[in-house]
Amino acid sequence: MDTATSPETFAQRLIRTMDEKKVKQDELASSAGKSRQSIGKYMYGASQPNADCIKAIAERLEVSADYLVMLTDNPTKSIENRAITEKTGLSESAIISLEEMKTRTHGDSNAIILNELLEHGFIERIIDCFRDCIQYSYIVSIASLDIAPFNMLTDASESNSTLTAESQKANRAERINDYVEWTFSTLMTKIYNEVILHFENTANSKSVNKLLKEKYNELDDDIKVALSRLIVLTYPKYADDSSDDALKKKSFLLRELLGVQ
Repeated sequence: MDTATSPETFAQRLIRTMDEKKVKQDELASSAGKSRQSIGKYMYGASQPNADCIKAIAERLEVSADYLVMLTDNPTKSIENRAITEKTGLSESAIISLEEMKTRTHGDSNAIILNELLEHGFIERIIDCFRDCIQYSYIVSIASLDIAPFNMLTDASESNSTLTAESQKANRAERINDYVEWTFSTLMTKIYNEVILHFENTANSKSVNKLLKEKYNELDDDIKVALSRLIVLTYPKYADDSSDDALKKKSFLLRELLGVQ
């Protein structure tokens, strides 16, 4: 069970949450059925709202009432989602996004891909790449500062040249940025190749086969025609044969070409 560890007061948490949610005092007053002055008193600790008012304020700020009254540091409203956030570290918005993703077009295939990426460690490696990229980008942002480690990136030729100190610092930042982009691209390409190989190796599994069937069913007619022509070129004997057996054979070959069972 998550319990509050923050030294914040109710008033401090209220002000901070209003700022985070970009809710103005007048808007909160209207939602809570209170005057602007009453909300002001809550914000600056001059008085405390009753239970009904706390519930209304929590609804408008899209947080739990427990969060507002310092019983928890987890702002998540849904008890079910709160348990997930505490267990996984995901925010409530992230959980909602995952739930919504399953209801969109390709929802089932999205779930299949996400499960495969999570179960086999690909997501963690992708996150590692982005973490390194973000950290190095921060380094680039401060590379113009005169810091000893960055000074080591200055070539001897630059030191002896007529380049200004500002130009040398800019060159250092550019080299760091080039390194970040090259490293990120290299690592992501490696992960991409491994992901594709993974799906190829698991193409006969029930879930991945479902993914392939979905793509087959969504192929535009012109793509199907193009693939059918490819099959005809590969198997000329079916070129002019419109019998049921030949059509079934073409369909089978087309699905086989796509890797669909």
